[in-house]
Amino acid sequence: MATTNTLTENQEQPQGSPVSESEIATLAYALWEKRGRPHGSPEEDWYQAERALRLKKLTRTFSVRLSSQLAAAEK
Repeated sequence: MATTNTLTENQEQPQGSPVSESEIATLAYALWEKRGRPHGSPEEDWYQAERALRLKKLTRTFSVRLSSQLAAAEK
């Protein structure tokens, strides 16, 4: 059964600019080269790059929010 990603009342939608296609393309190309430039399946590198960049952006957003909350708690 497929699951859908829905936000609950306590969750926030990730903020900030979305990952650009040029960022994804650059990383996907690097991943493709690292794999030895195989023929076929360019989607594999594209989706891997997209996931990695989104995770990086979410991690950075979480880290900034956590740091600001910790700083506020110390006051």
